[in-house]
Amino acid sequence: MTPTLLLIIITNFARMDIGNLQPLKEYAPLSVIAQRRAEDLYNSDKLISHDKFWEYRKYASYCEIFGENLIQNVSNPNFTVFEAHKAFMQSEVHRGQIMTPEYNFIGIGIYKTVMVELFCYNRFI
Repeated sequence: MTPTLLLIIITNFARMDIGNLQPLKEYAPLSVIAQRRAEDLYNSDKLISHDKFWEYRKYASYCEIFGENLIQNVSNPNFTVFEAHKAFMQSEVHRGQIMTPEYNFIGIGIYKTVMVELFCYNRFI
């Protein structure tokens, strides 16, 4: 099982178990954007941040609602998706993204020490 698929499964388990929410479906175009975002964040000389959120949002114009979670662990290159998900769930803002009931799609990007979750709502896909 790939780390990407594992993170989707863990995220969906939390949505169903904690929030009684519908699981998110992976949407390949959203995962392509998430992967590009993870690579760009890793290769940036700045700290990981949401400062280019709107730049990436334009690539997902099919999303009526769009959100992201970002995490980087430079001190531990073996940082797992379990640890990333736990960190997301311990942050009120990041947990809020995961638990937003309107979202129906997810895209994951993982590059070296950076993980990106993109969330999307689209009623037509």
